[in-house]
Amino acid sequence: MSLSELRVLVLGSLGPNQDRILALAARVDGLVYAYTEFHPSLVRLEKEIVCIPLARRNLVPQVRYLLTRYEISIIYSLLSAADQSTEVTLEVLDGGIAVPIVRHYKEHPCIPTLEERRILLDTAGQIYINRESLEYFRRIYGVSLESAHIVDADMIAERYMSDDFSEKLRLQDGEPHLLVAGGMSMLSDRLDVRELCVEMDRRHVHVHLFGYVVGKGEDGCPIVGHIPTLRAYEDLEGSLSYVHRHAYVPPAEFCPAWSRYDAGFMHTKVDPHDKTAAFEELNLPYRYTAYLAAGLPLAVPKEGQRAMRSLVESCDVGVIYSDYDDLAAKLHDENVMAALSSEARGRRRYFSFDSNADKLIEILKRYSAAC
Repeated sequence: MSLSELRVLVLGSLGPNQDRILALAARVDGLVYAYTEFHPSLVRLEKEIVCIPLARRNLVPQVRYLLTRYEISIIYSLLSAADQSTEVTLEVLDGGIAVPIVRHYKEHPCIPTLEERRILLDTAGQIYINRESLEYFRRIYGVSLESAHIVDADMIAERYMSDDFSEKLRLQDGEPHLLVAGGMSMLSDRLDVRELCVEMDRRHVHVHLFGYVVGKGEDGCPIVGHIPTLRAYEDLEGSLSYVHRHAYVPPAEFCPAWSRYDAGFMHTKVDPHDKTAAFEELNLPYRYTAYLAAGLPLAVPKEGQRAMRSLVESCDVGVIYSDYDDLAAKLHDENVMAALSSEARGRRRYFSFDSNADKLIEILKRYSAAC
């Protein structure tokens, strides 16, 4: 089928990195985004594609209307277990809608459920973010290899991979500089980087914090901007000479703002008995493509993040460290870091959503009702 015949209903949530979908909009004539979760970055999409909020009441008639109104040939369902996309997809499956569904699945608890099983067995096609994730679901549900595909779901848009590189800070002070972006907590979870800050300070490695703080309320719900957490990281900066907090920078500034550092820190290793430990082995966090947009090598622990370690080892875009001594030693090795920085800059565009959009389109075309 031709691209002019491919008309896609993106169903669910694109998360905070929504404008990556414009890589699909540039390649197909018809693209509609029916979202289950609002995010302010929608403002960047609405000028380019049709964006429609989905009400959970009378959902199936809404979807039927969109399919008819926009002559949709394929439903592209994404992304996680927490954004209502699973529930919406199940309603569509049960609603007798004939248009095929391709499910792209990323964020999930490693807790088998009937609902999760159905979205991976009853949809026409399924896309997993890496081989580790596919192997996990093969073991849990026996998912079919005939309808299984592998493409990461949440990569950064290529337009943010500019060539506006800054001079490395280590050329000025002779010391390594490690970037930490994304959420920061004091919950002893993957976002808790307090120990990292202390240990790197002892080893004369600068840690630059660009993240937002997140804590939990009395009801257990996450609180962005959690004041006690903010004060804890302010205290760290005040007491440790090698810890530096910075204001948020938008994606368009990742390259000039972040390229001055030596590496990007992924996540803190979680306790293997933690309920999130199994998922951490499978995850490819969004921040890895944000770091690569600035040409930064990735810093990934040897244990606890198997999929990220596999990616770094196979593509030679980062350091695998066993402990903080090992991490600091690698960061202090100027020759090693220079070589890794060169590799990261050379390979980074492969990890953009744009570079994988054609592969995604071929998958959608395979299952399209217009075939």
